[in-house]
Amino acid sequence: MNADRFDGHTVTISGRITNLHQDSLFGRPSYMFDLGDGNQTIRVFASGKAPCQAGDRATVEGTFQKVKGQAYITAAKAICGPQGSN
Repeated sequence: MNADRFDGHTVTISGRITNLHQDSLFGRPSYMFDLGDGNQTIRVFASGKAPCQAGDRATVEGTFQKVKGQAYITAAKAICGPQGSN
């Protein structure tokens, strides 16, 4: 993937959730997870409570960002279930 090409753009990707961590940021609930398709994974950050669980398939829409060589997505929404299937 050419990460520079997508930097700052809205993307929609699907895959399976691993490494789900729920936390709080500035007193607000937040979560992060890795989303992968079996070949590649990307870290996803989002506000609120995680709508999915580790192992679930999901589709994520958000802003792709690349900072100091690390690529990630700041999610606007994550949808779990069959619509997240590849």
